[in-house]
Amino acid sequence: MGGRIRHGRGVLHLPFVPTLAAHASRQNGLVTRQQALECGYDDGEIRRLARPGGPWRAVRRGVYCLDDQWQSLQPVQRRWLEDLAAHLTMSLAHLLSH
Repeated sequence: MGGRIRHGRGVLHLPFVPTLAAHASRQNGLVTRQQALECGYDDGEIRRLARPGGPWRAVRRGVYCLDDQWQSLQPVQRRWLEDLAAHLTMSLAHLLSH
């Protein structure tokens, strides 16, 4: 399952399945491992997608964005995305500041 569809001569890898893309659109392009699992990806598939050279980039442990998105960002924008990734993984009350 996950981000694959059969297409002609092989398998076409999609960035995110539509349900995971919906999460990403509400979270500045970020998705969590738990969200990916709930959308049908398995642990092995997540590891393959997030390995170096893959279509996903691990922004923080358990939080991913598309590598194309990451590559298009300036350093200050990447730092902000890292902060947002931390926000998605925290279970205690917190706030982000400058």
